[in-house]
Amino acid sequence: MFFFSRTTAAAGAFLIVAAGAVDRAPSAQGLPPVLVDVTSHVNLTISPLHANNKGRDKGPFSGSVTLSNTGSIPFAAPLQVEFDGLIPGVILVNAAGMRDGAPFLASGISLAPGASLTLPVVFAVGDTRGGDNGQGKDQGGGNDEKLVIYTVKVFSGTF
Repeated sequence: MFFFSRTTAAAGAFLIVAAGAVDRAPSAQGLPPVLVDVTSHVNLTISPLHANNKGRDKGPFSGSVTLSNTGSIPFAAPLQVEFDGLIPGVILVNAAGMRDGAPFLASGISLAPGASLTLPVVFAVGDTRGGDNGQGKDQGGGNDEKLVIYTVKVFSGTF
């Protein structure tokens, strides 16, 4: 006869005890957590960008990205927010790192259903296609923030 018990531990790890044998979930064994793309369960709100200085066309430009969990289950920490499709010369200044050539922000919190998380973003515009020395498509007209175009992907887990 087997005796089974389930004990919930940190990070959703659990132990199953059967006749004295212990089987551990990956997170209980020190293995990396599973990376899950939760983008389809996120409502995304992007604030307008504002120049942090006057008279400098390159920025930096500050704003925010707000993620709302529209799903029915919580997103486990950490959350990774990837910014795909930035044109060369546009830099996410406050990136936590790069993944497959795309910068990302990281948050160490989980996100319950219906909850929201706002992350600050800071972009700089350097040399863009055509060697315009940071003047962007506007050639110095003062609206380089319009070059900051991206697609966001949201992941639960570690890259």
